[in-house]
Amino acid sequence: MKSEPGADGESALQDDDPDVDALVAKLQARVEERRRSGFYPEGLEQELGQHAHRVLHHYSLNRALPDLRARLHDVEDALPFNAARIPSLSGVPGGEVIHRGVARVVGRQTQGALQEVEAFARPTRDAIAALIAAVEGLSETLGAEVDALTERQAAIERSLAKLQARLGGTDGSAATA
Repeated sequence: MKSEPGADGESALQDDDPDVDALVAKLQARVEERRRSGFYPEGLEQELGQHAHRVLHHYSLNRALPDLRARLHDVEDALPFNAARIPSLSGVPGGEVIHRGVARVVGRQTQGALQEVEAFARPTRDAIAALIAAVEGLSETLGAEVDALTERQAAIERSLAKLQARLGGTDGSAATA
């Protein structure tokens, strides 16, 4: 039977929530029973442990990509270039008036230079966006390929261990008849 939500709006503990400890104990008993009956092949636990070690080692080596999308957003925020963004502040008395006057005199040249730089910046931004997409796709693809290679290596190692066991030793030095 489920209880009504509490006064704080959160659900109260449900009467039909599973007993985790009982479920774990039941699972452990079932595994032990299957182990004794031979359901699980010899060395399975060791093999699973080695596999888990390889997988965890692989994932512990993964490093997150830097936040390239945020850096691209910073680039996009800088566009378009505008002469009005150039401050005319000065620490010298009357300097601000002089800076504004100079800005008016060279405004046409300043705007022309900004247009030239922006004509370079926009395609550069587009190229960076394409590179980011390529890096993200490549990272995903390579991760999947490394996972597949790790699984393949594990299968080969299992086969090798079986062959070594058939030969009567783990070093493969037993002679065949």
